[in-house]
Amino acid sequence: MHCKVGFAGVDLWIVSPEDLVLSKLEWARDSGSELQMRDVRHLLEVPLDRAYLALWAGRLGLERLLEKASGD
Repeated sequence: MHCKVGFAGVDLWIVSPEDLVLSKLEWARDSGSELQMRDVRHLLEVPLDRAYLALWAGRLGLERLLEKASGD
């Protein structure tokens, strides 16, 4: 989920926090980055669409990393 918004006369693309989590999980999977996992843990502290996250984590093969970040 992302959208284009205008700000100060400039078009910007804004990503949803759920898609940011998924992107960071992909980066963590590919790089082994603890920094990305720490970011994901912090993002998971706010209300998110958990069904969306679970669906896309499954489709992207990120379920185990999401569970790890969630502490499950």
